[in-house]
Amino acid sequence: MQKLDPKTNSAPHPPSTVVQLRFHEHIEFDPNPVRRLYANLGHEDAEEQICDALENIARLLDRLQRAIGKDQFELTSVLAMDLSSLAEGVGLRSVAKVSHALHTAAICGEASSLASIFARLKRVTEPSMVEVWSGHGGAT
Repeated sequence: MQKLDPKTNSAPHPPSTVVQLRFHEHIEFDPNPVRRLYANLGHEDAEEQICDALENIARLLDRLQRAIGKDQFELTSVLAMDLSSLAEGVGLRSVAKVSHALHTAAICGEASSLASIFARLKRVTEPSMVEVWSGHGGAT
């Protein structure tokens, strides 16, 4: 028989444990679009175009977060497709795929899915952007 806590008249609780969840997303990167940029534009112009694309991706993420927060499904859909297209252009396959999933959820009006898909999009974007500069795609 369990002893009751005299203050609460209930069974004592075991010490609580804090569990920290860490997500590890598989990143898909296709170096061929970046290699084509370097081959067609030269080193300096290719880097400028890649930088522009990454800056635009960051801006689109910010705009997407605001659109999702305001339940602007149509705008979310358009921005997600813009992001998907930009990501494909620099080989960020994971970002493109998750952006497309965000687009699909937005056109279906799946408000409950948008936040979780956007969270995944943020998780894959940063390591994907790092991958562009890691030497896999550029002329090193």
